[in-house]
Amino acid sequence: MSEQGARLKTGVIGLGVGRTHIQGYQAASAAEPVAVADVNEAALERAKADYGIPTVYTDYRELLADDAIGAVSICTPDKFHAEQALAALDAGKHVLCEKPLALTAEEARAIVQKVRDTGLKFMMCHNYRFIPQFAELKQRLDSKILGQVYYGDSSYVQDLYSMAAFGPDYWRFKDPQNFYLGGAVHNVDLLLWLLGEVVEVSAYSNHAWEAYPIDENYVSNFRFADGSIGRVLLLLGSHMKDEFFVDLNIYGAGGALKATMQSPHLIVNVADLPSDRQDIIRVELANSHHLAIAAFVNSVLEDRTPPITVEDGARTVAVCLAAIESAREGRPVQVDYGLM
Repeated sequence: MSEQGARLKTGVIGLGVGRTHIQGYQAASAAEPVAVADVNEAALERAKADYGIPTVYTDYRELLADDAIGAVSICTPDKFHAEQALAALDAGKHVLCEKPLALTAEEARAIVQKVRDTGLKFMMCHNYRFIPQFAELKQRLDSKILGQVYYGDSSYVQDLYSMAAFGPDYWRFKDPQNFYLGGAVHNVDLLLWLLGEVVEVSAYSNHAWEAYPIDENYVSNFRFADGSIGRVLLLLGSHMKDEFFVDLNIYGAGGALKATMQSPHLIVNVADLPSDRQDIIRVELANSHHLAIAAFVNSVLEDRTPPITVEDGARTVAVCLAAIESAREGRPVQVDYGLM
């Protein structure tokens, strides 16, 4: 059913990054956040007061039962994404899902199939694609400015030691999840978006952070279907003053395109520039989550395929799982895309 001309009523499941989703829906003129669900009653009351949300629930299933809500954001801890995404689709809701889509290939495939069966809109909130300098890099790359592309890399470097202050009951400690799916998933998605399908991964990992029980540092090398190669670096085990860094670099026969999340610039370093120096292109600052949320709302109201599909989310999970398996087993691993 087309919702053209309507104001999309939305619900947000999970506070934390869910607060950013509330703000994003409020910033989108064609959307209205009307309900929030979270197990923390105090957080719900704060959200109700801060954002004027009329209805709050401690059980997300009650939010899904509200027929006035047309779409939901899933912003809960990663292990709940699959269960809640499937429930939302069964309830007839369009879905915007935070990364990662799921933690297993089986869960990812089940969501892909459910989206196909229901025909509902499902968008992955891989918001890094909407970071203006990364979006500008994609536009320049699509213009063939680099000629034959042969290499790309992206790093995710963060100091997570401060998480220890949340205590042993914090969800990441209580049920430890591999940080490759929690952090490097962003970088994997960026390289899939720019360079296409990864067919093989060779990865190594190690462990420096004593408070966390599994490896948090990875280097992973990719072989893409078109013959290009790449790398994703995940480093979470260092105490640093500059505690968060993400970059993106693409190389081709004609030169290179480079950007970081922390600087609103794209570096264009190609052989046929008119001067003997690289170009530094400034971009306008923007909230990447808000841009992603606006794109989701428009895809629902205009009955268009979302710019980041459920299949995109599933492919990213498949590559992440291959990297984790490769590091654990000490061998290259072929990526299994299955139904994706």
